[in-house]
Amino acid sequence: MKKAILALTLLLLANNITAEWPQYGGNPENTGYTQLKSTNYNISEIKIKWVYYAQEKITTDPITADINNQGREETILAAGKTLHAINYEGKPIWTYKTNTTITTTPTAADLNNNGKKEIIIGTLDGIIHVINHLGQHQWSYQAEGEIINNPIAADLENNQKKEIIFASADGNLYILDYKGRKIRAHKTTAATETTPAIKDLDGDGYKDIIYGSNDKALHVMLWRGSIISYRTDSNHKANPTIHEKTIITSTEDGEIFKLKLGTEYSRERFTTMKALTLLWNRTMEGEATSAAIGEQGNQTIIAVGAGRNLHILTPNGEEETRYSTNKEINQQPAIADLNNDSQLEIIITTREGETIILDSNHTAVWSHKLDKETTASPVITDLDGDQRPEILTATQEGYLYVYGTREPEPQETTTTTVTSTSTTTTTSTTTSTTTTTSTLPENTTPPKAVIQELSTETVPEKKQAPTGRIIGVPVEGAGILVLMLFLAGYFYYKTRI
Repeated sequence: MKKAILALTLLLLANNITAEWPQYGGNPENTGYTQLKSTNYNISEIKIKWVYYAQEKITTDPITADINNQGREETILAAGKTLHAINYEGKPIWTYKTNTTITTTPTAADLNNNGKKEIIIGTLDGIIHVINHLGQHQWSYQAEGEIINNPIAADLENNQKKEIIFASADGNLYILDYKGRKIRAHKTTAATETTPAIKDLDGDGYKDIIYGSNDKALHVMLWRGSIISYRTDSNHKANPTIHEKTIITSTEDGEIFKLKLGTEYSRERFTTMKALTLLWNRTMEGEATSAAIGEQGNQTIIAVGAGRNLHILTPNGEEETRYSTNKEINQQPAIADLNNDSQLEIIITTREGETIILDSNHTAVWSHKLDKETTASPVITDLDGDQRPEILTATQEGYLYVYGTREPEPQETTTTTVTSTSTTTTTSTTTSTTTTTSTLPENTTPPKAVIQELSTETVPEKKQAPTGRIIGVPVEGAGILVLMLFLAGYFYYKTRI
């Protein structure tokens, strides 16, 4: 009986795990893959749930995270000079204004291990901004050049605090501590435009930083500070992706590489040294996107866009399938088991505004066409915790689209005022496909944020009914858990007397 109660308790806890997408690529390895599990999910029933209009151009990806620990995810979106926090229903929570354009995809992370997530962005004037979960400015760091890659956060020092890693146009790769103090800056021979991946590749217990650069090389910065590089014939614009302890990277000329950190004998130094070795490489037709890597059971797939083709590769680099479109695939794909059939689906967006879902046979089973240019990679998440995934994508004209299978509850039409903080800081066949085309969902007017200028000190927290939690379980499941714990204690007591 006690084992049964424990099993039910663990199941309840597992079902309350959120499936956040808190940074570019969804995770520190940049894989574009989520292990989110769904229930009663029919791909053919996917439709637009809501649309958010940011009023400025969107050129980076949205992210999702439960920034205030209320059990549901917020969407964080950068548009022009404004950072938006949006709740799971598409309502604005707060905005944060910068002096120049936000040039990076945001990252959400609990930097100081206090249970609340901070949001990190970079701007055109070379400033890293850190904002708290209320939309208030925490601190900033001035680099010597424009922030040109997406900042990420990781616990590099194993001290339960996260460091921030980013690059700027001055040719430096920076590492800051959780308070914004510079730990080190590595000078590269050319600008680094890629989002670093984080992984302990050499097994020393410390995470390494993997990034591509415009010096025609893929670099691994070991924790001790030494740099190991692999030279290629072209620059690296796509972000590196990690599979187990190997690296997938691609170059401007359409070549994709799989590398592994190992050792080789140096004739110059008469000793064995760490080195990146080539496992395989392939040439694509056109510049390749960042690779997405999904793994479930014995199934592992690598999805890479190049031109108008999506290449699905095996871990050995063999082409399993090629899916061709009439539109350019210019963003990293996403991979998930959307309908919980133990098979992986691939989600892609095209430059011309189409979102496409491929099933495990790599056949298109659903698509939706917008009349606007898509500028963001697809994001797979569960905003409201109902175990029915949402798909997020954004357009250059400033629209965030959220797709799903459940209609939002009817809501009264209201005028929404949000708080705002400003800061001044110095080839496969497409059969059986469900396809829809629209400009906006029917009877939908994109919400426009009415900005009320407030100082940093007077930004109020959005008042919402508090979500009770018992060891991480929302109120809806708390009663069940209390009953389980009571029964477990009762049966334990009976066995003792």
